[in-house]
Amino acid sequence: MVAQALTNSVVVASFGEGEEAVSVQRVHPEGAKAAEKNEELDRIDRSAAGRTLARGDALLMSTAARKLMVNGRVDARILLALRRATSVGTVTIDAIPATAGAEEARRPRRQVRVTKLNGQLVTQSKAMKGLIRELEKHNANYAPADITRSAGGGLLVSYTGDAASGLLRSPADHDGDPVSAVNEIWGTAYRSEAGK
Repeated sequence: MVAQALTNSVVVASFGEGEEAVSVQRVHPEGAKAAEKNEELDRIDRSAAGRTLARGDALLMSTAARKLMVNGRVDARILLALRRATSVGTVTIDAIPATAGAEEARRPRRQVRVTKLNGQLVTQSKAMKGLIRELEKHNANYAPADITRSAGGGLLVSYTGDAASGLLRSPADHDGDPVSAVNEIWGTAYRSEAGK
């Protein structure tokens, strides 16, 4: 039974090296192959969403952050939150920091540091409260676990655990262009949340 659970699992966090290494694994009832397929589809979705955000004018980011976004290395909840945040104004992010254990296991990054809003330090911006409200409006499945002030006048937005698989998945399940599918699902998500 333990051997089957290990066979049907994927590593979600890893700490240490060699004999001292500890891995945290998630068991998938449908098996490791199905889990790997879902993870690859999620990475494709995150990459498409990251490319969509990177092309817009409302989100400014460092080169390192852009690379993480377009390569699908950013948690889907952050991508949704950043899209929502741009409804308040032009958002600048300077980092998408790694979290302990998750980076070693090649999990998506679950933190983002917002430094500016409409060209001002975010913590000095009159629109900061509106930005925080937009970030916190998400339903419980993808609301941030924490929003804290960070050094230099920024806000660190953090999430715990992995995003639900398929959070950005298109209704067509990738039968078409992932970027179009992400735009379609984002529009649906925003319309449904606007009524809350």
